[in-house]
Amino acid sequence: EPALGLGWAYFVNNGPYSDFIKEYVDEEEIGTCVGFQALLNMLTKKLKGLRATGMAAVSCACHQLFRGLGLGDLQKGERQCNMDYLFTSSIAGCGLKLVTISYDVGCQWFKKFWDRVQHLPVALEFSLPFMTIHSLVPKFHLQSHVEACHSAFSFNFFRGRGRTDGEGVERNWDGLNGQAPSTSEMLPGGRWDTLDDCCGWANWRKTMGLGAYPLL
Repeated sequence: EPALGLGWAYFVNNGPYSDFIKEYVDEEEIGTCVGFQALLNMLTKKLKGLRATGMAAVSCACHQLFRGLGLGDLQKGERQCNMDYLFTSSIAGCGLKLVTISYDVGCQWFKKFWDRVQHLPVALEFSLPFMTIHSLVPKFHLQSHVEACHSAFSFNFFRGRGRTDGEGVERNWDGLNGQAPSTSEMLPGGRWDTLDDCCGWANWRKTMGLGAYPLL
């Protein structure tokens, strides 16, 4: 079942995305944060036979708007190769010079990010060298990390970011999780189109409501 407009809205074009992910099928994830490693072991059980084990999304941590071309299927849990592709796809060509990432496992993911960038498709890699990128951990999630992560990845200690809790990327799942029972039964094209529509509606609702929250 083909999608009506894959790669035109929020989900990335699955062809190039899948080709990139296939290069990392046998690569093992290495984690040094004990709290994160326990979660990874739990989330990657019973994955055989599934076309997709979930989805990943990139959104604005402050305004909770989904980023275009920032959504994609997960094949074996939330792996670094998936997030590398989706993150860079969502910011490619945006023109920003400073980017702060809010990610619950940012302590692990960002360690060798710049090394992995060299293996991304050229179209995604091109704009990154002109950016300064920092990776932090959302404030609520930070307490479950080992103590060494607490100050190094805290929003409280980065200039201009201290009052941001970074949890906006997590709150977005409240609106999408309810789609799981129906979309999990769909073929890929229908599922991608449905979730594209859900993200578009969420962004529209947020945009229409910005006038009620002038401080955002």
